[in-house]
Amino acid sequence: AALAGILSYNFNGFLQGFQRYGSLAAFRFSSQAVRVGVSIGLLLLGLGVAAVFLGWLVFNVVLALLCLLLTLKILAEVGGKTGGSDPLPLSMLFKFSLPMMIYDLVIYLSDSADKFVVLSFLGPKIFGVYTVAMTGTTSLIMILINPMIVTMIPGMSEVYGRVGVEKISAAFKLSTRYISLFFLPACIGLATLSPLLITILAGSRYMEAALPFSIATLGLCAYGFSAALLASYVALGRTLRVAFAVLLAALLEFAFSLLLVPHLGVVGASISRALMYALMLGFLLLSGFKLMRVSFDGKAFKGGGIASVGMALGLAPLAWATGYKLFFLPLYLLVGLAVYLSIAYLLGAIGWEDLLFLARMIPKGEKVLQALRRLLEKTSQP
Repeated sequence: AALAGILSYNFNGFLQGFQRYGSLAAFRFSSQAVRVGVSIGLLLLGLGVAAVFLGWLVFNVVLALLCLLLTLKILAEVGGKTGGSDPLPLSMLFKFSLPMMIYDLVIYLSDSADKFVVLSFLGPKIFGVYTVAMTGTTSLIMILINPMIVTMIPGMSEVYGRVGVEKISAAFKLSTRYISLFFLPACIGLATLSPLLITILAGSRYMEAALPFSIATLGLCAYGFSAALLASYVALGRTLRVAFAVLLAALLEFAFSLLLVPHLGVVGASISRALMYALMLGFLLLSGFKLMRVSFDGKAFKGGGIASVGMALGLAPLAWATGYKLFFLPLYLLVGLAVYLSIAYLLGAIGWEDLLFLARMIPKGEKVLQALRRLLEKTSQP
């Protein structure tokens, strides 16, 4: 099972490098469907827990085969066009990939170190509360940040190979615009609705996890910009700087956990996690000024931040008054989105093209957007 997982992970990476995200999504969906079918069938045959593990084995095998077939096809096409040019030396590939292996290891250890501190000082019951909170935060990273990293790295690498480091700087600045306008409000909105999200994840008995989840999620605001910097440095081949910055941040997180957890409990652990995200961004910024011109879209950052805070101030009383009920989730989303977009639009941080981009991802979003635009134009007239 481990071998199949390694193979599927690597062949996933090949398709990400070729920017075949549509094919990869289809392959993952198909493999998941096969996994569920196999697991259910084996469970009905009485295999118990083994059925679940066998299902994941089948998932990885099917995914690896599908990705391998498409990868071989792409390589054959590319080889025919380039005349079979010499591959990169193994030493160069190793020099590039080793720091990223260290980065992944450090991320894993940092995700475990604070949990070890919580378990050691607070016991298994409180450890369960903290695990629920961090599970929610990790889910946000997997859903919002990891896809951004795997899509940005190949694109930025291609830009760097064609036109150089200046275009990487321009691409980074553009990415900070959309992180400010879409990622920041997502994190702040989820932190505002943390009691509801914890109830969905684990039930009301783990409501103590709401505050730690909110703190760690607010820290993720910095991690969004770190992800864009990380993608830029990897595209430039400076993976050692990435690994070093993440290692320093993780060591400081562990130190903060040892200091704060005995006095503040799980809140102290979540503060340590949030500080790690902020420190990681700081270290990445310090290590990158000599590599490229690092500039943020200040107007989008300021406007997106103010609009996100305004959204939270408007949404929090509504959610509290209605008891953070799942039934009202559509109302929370509509109110939060309307307040945020209205403030950001009035501040000039978000343009019509940005709104249209967002609306196209929502069913009938363009019609709603047109109606909202007419309403804003009427209210802004003297």
